[in-house]
Amino acid sequence: MSARPENRIPDARKDALILAAERRFSCRRMNGSLSDEDNAALGYLAGKCALTGVRISLIPADDSLFVGLPTIGKITGCRRVAVLSAKIAQPHCRLLAGFSGECFVLEAESLGIRSCWLTGTYHRKQVQAAVPADELLIGIIALGRSDAGAPVQRRRKPLEKICKDGPEGWPEDFRRAAELVRIAPSAINLQPWQMSAARDAFILDGGGRSPIDVGIAMCHAELAFRRPHVWRLLDDRPGEPMTRAEFARLRA
Repeated sequence: MSARPENRIPDARKDALILAAERRFSCRRMNGSLSDEDNAALGYLAGKCALTGVRISLIPADDSLFVGLPTIGKITGCRRVAVLSAKIAQPHCRLLAGFSGECFVLEAESLGIRSCWLTGTYHRKQVQAAVPADELLIGIIALGRSDAGAPVQRRRKPLEKICKDGPEGWPEDFRRAAELVRIAPSAINLQPWQMSAARDAFILDGGGRSPIDVGIAMCHAELAFRRPHVWRLLDDRPGEPMTRAEFARLRA
């Protein structure tokens, strides 16, 4: 087990990022190049949002980078992507990259810059040069301005399906964290998480699935918490990627 008190989301930014999380959707149709001001802001956010051992690199892109899917097509009009990588030797590198990348996504959304997470449907060779030899390519985030409207309805599981016990009796910040995790993006929208509460602990379990998704969900949960706390990352499945995180309040 390890503990990471480090947090790159100041309390003063959390309300704005909650609003960004509530309105954000995965955008696959973008309007071409970002402005110089947009690129400067994204460059600043790339450094601000990356946890220790994680790198967010911004590189040019075009439509040839992306691979289409039969049901939703390919990303078009994207001219800038964020490449996520992490030190291979860094414990929990995929989870920390997921946390960092989603923080970056929400900060970009707060500026009106749309995004789409990709961990498989792109040509890795086109971005590999941005990743140092001692780092692991985690995925990319397509970025751009867009006039595309949000989906009429998000496909999301009810809280009862992703909470191991009824959240009605949880502390208010735990319930809010669960609601924010519910709207977090995940690979093919599987929402693999299970949440539970025990004493002063909020537990987020990925069920053996992608640590990246757990990191993204942990970023959303973090927005609900204001009191001093620490996230403990639990290696409770020997031989498997870390997929469980536990939040605990720090007592006075």
